[in-house]
Amino acid sequence: MKGTLKDIQKGIKELCKRLEEYYKNQNTEFTRFPFNVVIPANYVTKIIGAGGCMVKKIAQEANGAQIKVHSEKNKKALREVTVAINGTLEGKYRAAHLIIEQVEIFKNGGPVSSNKTD
Repeated sequence: MKGTLKDIQKGIKELCKRLEEYYKNQNTEFTRFPFNVVIPANYVTKIIGAGGCMVKKIAQEANGAQIKVHSEKNKKALREVTVAINGTLEGKYRAAHLIIEQVEIFKNGGPVSSNKTD
């Protein structure tokens, strides 16, 4: 997906809803399957955080979604990494939303400081 952060997040929400409908029509549950997000490999450490703190925070804010980053440390030329998200529909959407948001924040230079100097 391409577009603004808000457009991408809307697209992810719609995609999750459609996948849930699809699996419901197949007499199975979307919760049984991971929702995968592909991110640039150079942002993996930002998504994981020191000691896994960021990925734990995202999981907690995403209704306890389980997040697994599929990264091979030995492949330095890796351009993209898959992040698998398991959980409820809302948990999957929320985790994907937060992951994409973090990538955007760091792509634009890192978190914005709340300490303003006037």
